[in-house]
Amino acid sequence: MTLAGTGKLIRFLLRASQVRIAVWIVGVALIVWFAQLLSLPDWVVKLSPFQHVPAMPADDFALGPLLALTAVAAALAIVGLVGFRRRDAGY
Repeated sequence: MTLAGTGKLIRFLLRASQVRIAVWIVGVALIVWFAQLLSLPDWVVKLSPFQHVPAMPADDFALGPLLALTAVAAALAIVGLVGFRRRDAGY
């Protein structure tokens, strides 16, 4: 593979990851706002991280879901930092 081909492949993968992130954010927003209106199945509604956080005035405080979400966020942050350190940005 040539240097130009490698650069194009890297740009494509970066754009694809940005599109994946945007689709996920829009999907979560649609699930939160329109789940009941669209009568979505329960497993689809549970894909949203906002469904696992207790509604504090109405529900009792639950530490388990918050710890699980914090652990997932920390793991993803570590993966992102490792990937960022491996990246050769040239500066």
